[in-house]
Amino acid sequence: MYKKLGILAIAVTLLLFASAGMPIGKQLPGKNPVPVVTPPANGTGYFGDITIQGTAISKFARIGAWGWNVYVDKVVQGPTEMQGKTISVYLTSADPKKYPPWFLDPTIDVGNIVEAYGGPVSGNYNISLTGDANYYLKYLGLGMT
Repeated sequence: MYKKLGILAIAVTLLLFASAGMPIGKQLPGKNPVPVVTPPANGTGYFGDITIQGTAISKFARIGAWGWNVYVDKVVQGPTEMQGKTISVYLTSADPKKYPPWFLDPTIDVGNIVEAYGGPVSGNYNISLTGDANYYLKYLGLGMT
């Protein structure tokens, strides 16, 4: 069931991104209409890549996804509302030929300071490391004790 939900979520996300670049109607000669952008009812509405720094809280592994819950100390790039929230940073079991996974540092421990660079997940503040070979979650240092 979770695998089907994961595949469905990926399909919906792809459809949303694919349709975002399609024209809604014909452009009238000499007119340059301003597109209307309606943010989602929940989540960030942010469509660019996200970079955050924070504290690794807990590791998780679910059917089709695994990664870390991270408390966001600093938003380097992305929606500033993420600061102070605990988010999931994860890889999925999508086809790596179509959606390349990148780096999930195996040396991370609870309490470590980490940096994540990845794609936004529609409807929430989580970060996906699947879809670009440059995405990562890496160890930056030891946390304060």
